[in-house]
Amino acid sequence: MLYGFEYGREKAEAWIFTFLTSFIFDLLITQPLKIFLLALFFALIIKKPDQSDEDVPPPTPVQEDEEYLGLYHMAAGKLSSKAAGQVGPPDAGQLQTARERRFVEVGMRTALYDAGFYFVYILLLLVVANGNRDTSMFHLTRHLQDTFGESFSEVTDTESFWTFLRESVIPETHAQHWYNDDPFSHRGFLQDSTSFVVGNARLRQLRVKTNASCAVPRSFANILDDCDESYSLWTADDVSHDVGWRALVQNDNETSAGLQPWKYHFASLSVASPLYGLFSSYYDGGYIVELSDNMTADLATVDELEQLGWMDDNTRAVIIEMIVYNPNANLFSTVELMAEFSTIGKAFPQTQVTTVRLYQYVTDWGYVMMAFQIAFILVTIIFCIRELKNIFNLQKEYFKRFWKVVELTVCLLSLASIGVQLYTFYLLSEFNSVHEGRTVETRFLKYKQIGSWLQTDTYLLAWLVCVACLKLLHLLRFNKHVERGAKMAGAAAEPLGHFFLVFFSTFSAFCMIAYLVFGTSVDGFGTYVTVMETMVATMMGEFDYYAIQDHNWLLGPAVFFFYLLICYNGMVFMFLTIFNEARKEVSLRERHEDKSENRKIAELAEQRLRTFVGKVSSKMRKESRDRVTELRKEDRGDLYTWGSVKGSAVLVR
Repeated sequence: MLYGFEYGREKAEAWIFTFLTSFIFDLLITQPLKIFLLALFFALIIKKPDQSDEDVPPPTPVQEDEEYLGLYHMAAGKLSSKAAGQVGPPDAGQLQTARERRFVEVGMRTALYDAGFYFVYILLLLVVANGNRDTSMFHLTRHLQDTFGESFSEVTDTESFWTFLRESVIPETHAQHWYNDDPFSHRGFLQDSTSFVVGNARLRQLRVKTNASCAVPRSFANILDDCDESYSLWTADDVSHDVGWRALVQNDNETSAGLQPWKYHFASLSVASPLYGLFSSYYDGGYIVELSDNMTADLATVDELEQLGWMDDNTRAVIIEMIVYNPNANLFSTVELMAEFSTIGKAFPQTQVTTVRLYQYVTDWGYVMMAFQIAFILVTIIFCIRELKNIFNLQKEYFKRFWKVVELTVCLLSLASIGVQLYTFYLLSEFNSVHEGRTVETRFLKYKQIGSWLQTDTYLLAWLVCVACLKLLHLLRFNKHVERGAKMAGAAAEPLGHFFLVFFSTFSAFCMIAYLVFGTSVDGFGTYVTVMETMVATMMGEFDYYAIQDHNWLLGPAVFFFYLLICYNGMVFMFLTIFNEARKEVSLRERHEDKSENRKIAELAEQRLRTFVGKVSSKMRKESRDRVTELRKEDRGDLYTWGSVKGSAVLVR
C-alpha cells in the first residue's frame, strides 16, 4: 500500500478500491459458488451409493421363548441383514390412520388456542363488567328508597301528594341540624349530612288536553261537563298556559318567573329513556317547577302551586326528580318519584333509584380498570376480525351454525358496549370542560343523560356476560356428557317444536279463562301479562288458592284443578318423555357410529396429559430413590465410623 503511494493519490485509491472489490466479490460470490458446484459434481457424478452390507449388524438370534415384533417380524422368524435395514413405504391403511391422527392433533391445537383466547376474553369481560360495581351502590340505593319510598307509597291522591312534598321531600333535601342538634350551615345536603343534591330537586308534570278526543255519553251529559282522557303521545298537552291552566295570551311574557310552572318544556333528545308506569310510558319534558336550596322558599312555592291548582283532573303523572351525589362512596343516584294519576281518580306511586359511578378514573383501581378496558377493546377487535374471517370463509354456512351465531352476538354486544362507554366518556369530558353559561336545568339534564347512558351500558354488559358465559358450553363440548346433551337437544328439536305449539295453545286457553273469570277482583289477574306471570308461578307451586275459591266457589277450583291436571302433569310428563326418547336415540346412535371428532381430541389430550404427568412422576420417583440411596449411604458411613470409634475405644481400654 505504501509502495502504491509513489504513483499518486488517485492511482493508489483506485488500486485499493479494485483490491477490496475483488476480494469481497471472490469471498461472497465466486468461492461459495465454486464450492457448491464442486460439491454438486461429486455428489451426482463421481460418488456412488454404498451398497455393501458390511456395516449392517446381523440380526440377533431368536431364543425359544422370543419372537420378532413390529416391522421386523417375518413368517419364518428369520431376517436377513439386508431386510432388517430396510423399511418399505406405509400402506394405504397406515396413511389413512396417520392422516386422521394428524387432523385430530390439529383440532386439539385449535381447540386449545380457542379455549385460551376465550378464557382471556371472559376474564377481561368479567373485570370490566364488575370492576366498577360496588356494594355501596346497593346500600345507597336502599338508603334513598327508605328515605323517600316508604312515605311516598302512602300517596293516593292530590292532597296526600302535597302533604308528602311538605313533610318528606322538602325537609329531607334541606338538612338543618347535625346528629347532635348543632346547626348545619351547608345547603343542598340531605338529612344524612353526607349526600349532596346536585343542582336542585324539581317537579315535572305530564297532563292531557281538555276534551281532546273524549266525549261525554248522552246519558250523563247533564251530570258531567267533560271526561278524563288516558295519557298517550296523541293526547298529551304540549302547549304553554297561563296561571291556572288558562289560555295563554300572546302578549304575555312566557319567560317570566310566574309563568314558568305553566310553561311546557319540550323533551330533550339526549335523554330518551322513558319512565314506565302502570298505565303508560312517560318521556322527558313537561311542565317543570325548579325547587331551590332554601327550605322556606320551597314551602312557599308548594303552597302557591296548590292554591293555584297546578294539579287538576287533567294531570296524569307528577315526577319528583333529583340527583344525589355521595362523595364518600363516589356514587351518583338518580331519584325519580312518580305519582301516576289514573282516570279513576287514584294515584299510584312508584319509586325508581338508579345508582352509577360517573367519575371512574380517580383512584388507583380506576387506572387499573382503564388498563383492563383498553385490553378488552383490543381483544374485542381481534375477536371481531376472527369472526369476519369466518363469515368470509363460510359465508351462508356461518349463519346455519348455532355457536357461530352466538359468537357473532357476543361480538355485536361487545362493540355496542364499547361504543356506549366511549360516548359516555366523551359526554363526561365535555361536561367537565365547559361550565360557563350552564343553567341548573342544563346541568340536571346532562347528569341525567350521562347516568342513563351508564345504565344502558350496564344492561348491555349484563346481556354480554350472560351470552358469553353460555358460550363456555361450546368449549366444554369435549366432555362426553356435555356432547351427549347437545346431541339430545338436536334429536329432540323437532318433537319439542310440536310440543311447544301444543303447550302454548293450552296455556293461552287457560290464561284467557283465568283473565275473564278472575281479572276483576283477584290480585295477579288484572292484565293479561300479569295473568301469564301468575299462571307460570302456579306451575312452579306458588299460588293463592283461597283467593280464587273466595271469588267463585265453583269456577275457581274447577279452573285450578284442570289447569294443574293438563298443563302441569300432562305437559310436563310429555316434555320429559320427549327427552327420554331423545336420550335412547342418541345412545343407540353412539353404539353404531365411530367416535366423534370431539371425543378423539379429548382422548388425545388425555393421553398427552397422562404421558406428561407420567414423565414428571417418573422423574420425581427417580429423584426420590436417589435421595433415599444417598441417605442410606450416609447412614452406613456413620455406622461404620461409629463402629471404628467404638473399636478404637476398646483397644485403648
